[in-house]
Amino acid sequence: MNSYLIFVPGAATLAACGLGDIADDARAFDSPVTPSGEAGRFYAWGDPTNPAKNIPFAYLPDQQEWQQAPGGAYWFGVMKDRRPDPASLARRKQIAGVGVVMADGNSWTLPNVVSLPVNFSLLPDGTESTTVKPQYRKIEDRIGWAFRQLDASFRGQDANQVECRRFVAEMLCVNYRLVPEMAYMLGLLDSETWLSAMAATVDYRRLTALRQEIVSGGESMTPGR
Repeated sequence: MNSYLIFVPGAATLAACGLGDIADDARAFDSPVTPSGEAGRFYAWGDPTNPAKNIPFAYLPDQQEWQQAPGGAYWFGVMKDRRPDPASLARRKQIAGVGVVMADGNSWTLPNVVSLPVNFSLLPDGTESTTVKPQYRKIEDRIGWAFRQLDASFRGQDANQVECRRFVAEMLCVNYRLVPEMAYMLGLLDSETWLSAMAATVDYRRLTALRQEIVSGGESMTPGR
């Protein structure tokens, strides 16, 4: 299992470092020999059913690359010869979507808005209504924001490209054991992939209709515009 390692100075928990979302199944060990030179705790992940395929559960500076995360709360380490891959970082529960080849050469599945889990109900007139489940509404809202950014870009208006790339990093975290800055530290984002990754999250039929609408000079399909 080609995962990564986390080092936290002192004895802080992953949650205390803002990494509570990836804490499940983490193993920990303390060591005085560390990337920062101060004692602390290492965290690592592996497949308990096939330990021979896991990365070493140890600090091996000659075999690993370490980066201090933005803000300095933790350090992020990978094996030089076994970079983390989608299969190793996949969450148990994923949202279906489109596989996009990112800058590392691997195909990563970004969640698509039409695949978000929904609840069904009946309206007063008896017709069926669908509503995205509450725990996924933040993702729905963010993908709606991405569609509006794509709409603006297609119309020649300025889009916030830095925030758009941050959005892609966030969406990678939905299906994989990552936080946004890790997507950057793994080198997943580059100028050739981020836009296609962003487009992969929206409703393709609406995106296609938007392009046709722009070519024909029609009105915006983006809600609220």
